[in-house]
Amino acid sequence: MKKILISLILFLSPNVNSSEIVKEVSFTTDTNFSNCGIATGKYIFYSDSDFDLFWYCPASPEPNIYTGTWKNLSENSNLFHHILTDYTYDGIKYQDTINLQTDFLTISWNGGSENYYKYIDLSKNEITENSKNDPKDLNGTNLFCYGDNTAYSDNTNTFVQEYVAFTFIDNLKVVYSYLLIEDKIKNSNWTRYNLIFDYEVFDEEIIVYTGIEARFHFDTTIDRYDLKLYGHYNPYESAPECKTVNYDPLEEIKEVYKEREKKL
Repeated sequence: MKKILISLILFLSPNVNSSEIVKEVSFTTDTNFSNCGIATGKYIFYSDSDFDLFWYCPASPEPNIYTGTWKNLSENSNLFHHILTDYTYDGIKYQDTINLQTDFLTISWNGGSENYYKYIDLSKNEITENSKNDPKDLNGTNLFCYGDNTAYSDNTNTFVQEYVAFTFIDNLKVVYSYLLIEDKIKNSNWTRYNLIFDYEVFDEEIIVYTGIEARFHFDTTIDRYDLKLYGHYNPYESAPECKTVNYDPLEEIKEVYKEREKKL
């Protein structure tokens, strides 16, 4: 189940009279879901271990509501950042894992890979933990990267363009997106948006552990001096070069491809 919510209006949920609200979490994403559009979502967690998830689609006047139970898996019961939810929808049981960070949240829908989402109202989602002062923590750094193969020729005679976005976030993790265009057509087998990986900073390079993604099979090296990317042949066959930016680099990638589609 991949779905998400948009509303600053308060809705009375089925559980509102049964117990007190422990926490509300509203979030959004730029993902355009089929039969929905760009959806937004809102969790309400109650003190009796019930929860409601409101799922809003722009074209629908009323939200879908999913109701079930939740369990706090945080290492300290006073914290509220690692949540497991159980619910049944259309006769099928689902179990999702939610991780609430300071500036974002991730959700693993029914045991799938982690998906990165943005809070709608950060004031409601502050995490009661002190951030660690790590000199090798790149939190807040954004990289936009581009490369093509115009500088050399290969046996395929295929014009390749690669766009890569890195948004470094809390807990030594990075949000990674990759767009591969071959002869002006997006290669959907390789293109990935909003994947979350661990990373480490070394004296001469940054290693992003992209190897856990089944399609890639290897990790990504960012040279700290020239900010070029290195891997095996695909991706990064064009050795994309990065630059630091003060905006969401994925938005630039999407805009570039949107303009390209208009010209095709």
